Amino acid sequence: MKQRHGARVKIGHAPRLSMLGYLEPGVHVLEIGNTVIKSGTMPSPKTTVPSVQMLALHLHFRMRNEVKMLPAFLRCFPNVETLCIQSEETREPTGELNLKFWQETSPIKCVQTQLKRLVFREFHGEEGEFAFLMFIAENARLLEEMLLVMELRRPSAPEELFARMKALETTTWASGSNKVGYMLSLPGVGGGSAWSLKAGSDFKHNDPFLCLFKMQMQ
Repeated sequence: MKQRHGARVKIGHAPRLSMLGYLEPGVHVLEIGNTVIKSGTMPSPKTTVPSVQMLALHLHFRMRNEVKMLPAFLRCFPNVETLCIQSEETREPTGELNLKFWQETSPIKCVQTQLKRLVFREFHGEEGEFAFLMFIAENARLLEEMLLVMELRRPSAPEELFARMKALETTTWASGSNKVGYMLSLPGVGGGSAWSLKAGSDFKHNDPFLCLFKMQMQ
């Protein structure tokens, strides 16, 4: 169910909190301790939750305010090893932020020193999505896997999409080599075939966001 704009997510003392999601940058108001996280908030002991290792975020890459909040949200969780992004299209875009935005972004610790796996759901090939993926590829030194889950449909501009994917695969990866992989998600309610409510509700799994993919691939 969609959260209403302005919903507040407050994290106090949570030393055992290892998984968190889905947060919506630019929609959820994130408060850590007594500090409300804003786009310019820089990390400090009072604004970080070091116990979180798996983080899931939901956002529209064609909504500028949401993407502008993404770096600040990531800085709040410096030890994230697994990042799951759910991208969603919007009928009322406010503009995309390109690669220059990410190139000018201050360092994000979890990306540079901790991130091992990125799962990007419902990749549409938009410029804003591509810019974020390039940022991850060129900065995540420990990255082992970048999985793009793409909806099975004919892209509106296949040549442009191919060129972007080629650029991503051939860029200088901070981890040393291309780590991108692809998976198809059939159109349908709830995000397509890569989603499983039963699997996602099975608390025996220690990765409630990624078990959806593993079970589909078995």
